Amino acid sequence: MLKKHPKTIIIGAHIGSMTFELQKLAETFDRYPNFHIDTSARLRILGRLNPKAVRDFFVKYQDRILIGTDSSVLSGVREGDADGIKKWQDRTARFYSRHLEYFETDHINLMEPYGYAKDWLRLAGAKLPPDVLEKFYHGNAERLIPALRPKPAERKPASP
Repeated sequence: MLKKHPKTIIIGAHIGSMTFELQKLAETFDRYPNFHIDTSARLRILGRLNPKAVRDFFVKYQDRILIGTDSSVLSGVREGDADGIKKWQDRTARFYSRHLEYFETDHINLMEPYGYAKDWLRLAGAKLPPDVLEKFYHGNAERLIPALRPKPAERKPASP
């Protein structure tokens, strides 16, 4: 598909299903400039890889990677259930905080965002540089998806 449609931007969810194969993914990136990935539901794997290797990969391909999470929207919460909504908000805040901590720090012993295997599975943070984080968090999506581009600021009339 990548070869057949070289002018089509393709974003492979879940690190293009190549999380354990960063070298193969690098070769795919090098061969197909129209291919990009998101990181949805892959921190459990990324966090078990060598943090420096992950950081180096993200730095090298910083224009090709978008953040993704596979988060659900108010899953299992009924309208008007204030307690359920509060619990969902707390879970969601923890979920996103764990993603940010992985990408922004070099902390070890991080909890996997979904909380799977919380008794034994721990991750080591990748500590991506700020300029890479900016592209990863929003810059790449804004560049690749026209509807996400910021609107030019409306000009204010000159003061008299």
